[in-house]
Amino acid sequence: MITTIAGARTYFRERTNERSTTVLPDATIDEYLQIGIEALNRRTRYFYADSSALVTFVAETQEYALSLDVIEVKFVTWRGSELAKSSIEEFRRKNNRWQQETSGSPEFWAHYADKLVFLPKPNAEAVAASATPTIRFISRPADVSVAGFTQLPYQEWPIAIAYAIAEWSATYPDSAVASGRSAYYREIFKEESEAVLAYYSLRGVQK
Repeated sequence: MITTIAGARTYFRERTNERSTTVLPDATIDEYLQIGIEALNRRTRYFYADSSALVTFVAETQEYALSLDVIEVKFVTWRGSELAKSSIEEFRRKNNRWQQETSGSPEFWAHYADKLVFLPKPNAEAVAASATPTIRFISRPADVSVAGFTQLPYQEWPIAIAYAIAEWSATYPDSAVASGRSAYYREIFKEESEAVLAYYSLRGVQK
């Protein structure tokens, strides 16, 4: 079982037959491992973060731009309670003048494009009570060279490494061996990531 970043690099080297750290430095492998965990995260959305610094309420302001690290908002808590998840379509269905509703204490949130929208929009009293909701969101995975495979279960590490191997091998388009290796590991990644996603769905995993 691979449980360390050093082990992940060794796994990569063994399967690419590139054991020389001069020809293939660890830093280069880490770049491809990063590509691998990001590809897996796009499919299974395993990496999450909690932050109370993404949004600062401003009185009478309804929409707040999110950082580029935010892929999907999972839930929002404010003053110790979880706000109800909604959508812009639901806001419009219930009231096509929802943007003109009286401000107050936020009860609902919606993730729309790169913005977080609250209903009602916070008034001055809500801002004074607490201006910083806590947001759990799916994020881009941390830098693998610093944090390793944070939050990724051990048994799923080889899936991310498979994608890394496929991408690295694809940089040798004139090599039949490398091309075949790339196709082989890309297929492994496809099958295994789909299996993991199905398993997450079966368990109802909600981070």
